[in-house]
Amino acid sequence: MESTSSKSGIAAFFASWSNIVFFPLEKVKYHMTVSSPYSKNYIPYYKNSVEAFKSLSSQGIKQLYRGWHFQIISSISWSVYFYIYESMKRLSRKYNIVKHTEFEKFSIAALSSFISNFVLNPITVVKTRALLIRNSEHWVSDTIDSTVKTWKLEGIKGFWRGYWIGNLLGLNGAFTVYFYELFKNILNADNDYRKISLAGGLSKLAASSMIFPVNLIKIRIQQEQHIDNILLKAKNIDKASPNSNILYYGLRDCISDVWNTGGFRGFYRGLGITLVRVIPAQALFFTVYEFILHTLA
Repeated sequence: MESTSSKSGIAAFFASWSNIVFFPLEKVKYHMTVSSPYSKNYIPYYKNSVEAFKSLSSQGIKQLYRGWHFQIISSISWSVYFYIYESMKRLSRKYNIVKHTEFEKFSIAALSSFISNFVLNPITVVKTRALLIRNSEHWVSDTIDSTVKTWKLEGIKGFWRGYWIGNLLGLNGAFTVYFYELFKNILNADNDYRKISLAGGLSKLAASSMIFPVNLIKIRIQQEQHIDNILLKAKNIDKASPNSNILYYGLRDCISDVWNTGGFRGFYRGLGITLVRVIPAQALFFTVYEFILHTLA
């Protein structure tokens, strides 16, 4: 008989597929996040999410969904996360490591996020760069080009760009799971899929609102950094020039830029479209997750 951890991982993997329908909003979020009137990343400046959506959709529905395969790859990340989460919950109970229930739930969720973030950071780097690629041709070539380009310009370290700030972003997953468990208990939603859906949506609303500035900084740091090579294909690049112009020289530089160009509101640029996407997406995710989990039980 399969372990609870394996079932949880399988359920999370297939539940994530349900979010493909919301992928265009994910793409708009990425473009809004890095869009700035002062940036040198060649992304147009959008005043709001509606303008960004109109611009991207004017290129056709295929352009909006180009890169959707990353949602399937993201399924792996959720699968890994929930597998680790359930495994650590089981070990905690077996050895009575933590006695305070609420603290136990959050601690395990946070540690699971940190571990899965290390394993999956290379995927998020390639995803960010492929979704923001300026001369997009095809989802396969975009993915390969972003991967090869990262290797040529930054080496192995490039695939873990944004990892440390990503550890804070790992709290997003931790808060999401924590709030989901909390709202599910409050709503007594064990076998009621409408309540499960509500708990899932509310959990993401709370978590995303709290942690969004970290998400924005991570995306900006993980985008292509070598300004002179942004519009070039990987095949036309040998290696990074020692005098290459860089978007951000580090975390502090990125935070200062956001503050100087957008003030406090700059850290929440793209939050609206994010909530429009993640609330129904997460409601659907947890509904499908619980259904599959109960089916496998």
